[in-house]
Amino acid sequence: MSNCNSNGCNFNYRNNSNCYDSCSDLDNCYDFIIKRHDALPEFKLEVTDCDEPIDLTGLISEASMWSCSKLKSNITNNQTVIQLADNIGFDQILKNTIIQAGIGRNFERMNVVGFDEEKKEIYVERGYKNTTSFDWKKGTNLRLLRFLSNSSITEMNFEDVTNSDGTITKNKLTHSFLVYKWNPEDTCLAGSFFFEFKLIKMFNLGTSMPPIPSYSPCNWGYGVEWTRRFPVDKDGFIIKVYNSPTGE
Repeated sequence: MSNCNSNGCNFNYRNNSNCYDSCSDLDNCYDFIIKRHDALPEFKLEVTDCDEPIDLTGLISEASMWSCSKLKSNITNNQTVIQLADNIGFDQILKNTIIQAGIGRNFERMNVVGFDEEKKEIYVERGYKNTTSFDWKKGTNLRLLRFLSNSSITEMNFEDVTNSDGTITKNKLTHSFLVYKWNPEDTCLAGSFFFEFKLIKMFNLGTSMPPIPSYSPCNWGYGVEWTRRFPVDKDGFIIKVYNSPTGE
């Protein structure tokens, strides 16, 4: 249910998952299933505000997906070869996958530039996208970004509604959805992933330009008035991409 109080209402979503631990064993815990290399079904999420559909007019919708891993050993701030603990996640990354270490004030993004398949080593560009390169300890949590801030779409349904007094409200908003249409590269790797929608409200700047991302922990980026993320009560929806014997 939505959380309503005297100060207003929190955005909510309709979801039946009972899995709330981030980066846990996800084999039997998922919100959405898709076969490897498939583009359908789309991921469609109904969103509400205090049990009423959210008016999505003028809002920008984005989606991100990632998997989780940990560092196998300590690394210095200029080390460009890393390994993943127990090799978890090694098969869920490609060249140009972004690996994020840390969160909040201290975080770093690394860009994958190559692999040693036998040694299970990953070659990375440190301090990617003007983030700061840090020393990281063994066991540091890593996010392996399948995609980041991809465009998604919004849908709203309007209907004529009969009220309790018999009057009819014309063209009333009855359902609001966030929809992600899968790209070919999104589902090319099997495994369990986390998925997040983000809604963005822009200031009225007289331009339709997309928001400019920020790598500061307390800055949304140029032109952004506010953002809200779904799900609201856990790290992400859990997406299961199943292997397909006919996928190659």
